[in-house]
Amino acid sequence: MDVIDLISEKVDGVPVVRVSGRIDMETAKLLEEACKSWIGQGERFLILDLTNVRYISSWGLRCILGVGKALGQNRGQLLTCGLNATVKEVFQISGFDSAFPTFPTIEGALGAIQR
Repeated sequence: MDVIDLISEKVDGVPVVRVSGRIDMETAKLLEEACKSWIGQGERFLILDLTNVRYISSWGLRCILGVGKALGQNRGQLLTCGLNATVKEVFQISGFDSAFPTFPTIEGALGAIQR
């Protein structure tokens, strides 16, 4: 079984979900639940820190797309940060790099949020 570790916390008042491991068919649901928990609390912005993600499958992309759409319905936004070369390539091939603002760090993402 694949492993994913999630740390979900607020940084400067903005929810951040830090993801470690693999985002695939077996783990994407856990990520989705963590993100939708914030959305359910009325949060409009969310940062996904993917610094420690080793692999992302189409299931992971589907999960991220769903979270992004849910935030967009509330005039919010999903931001990503910390993409390593492998994840960045998957984002570029799938067009996610133009669908979701991506930053090198959490701090960069925080600076881009218009509250």
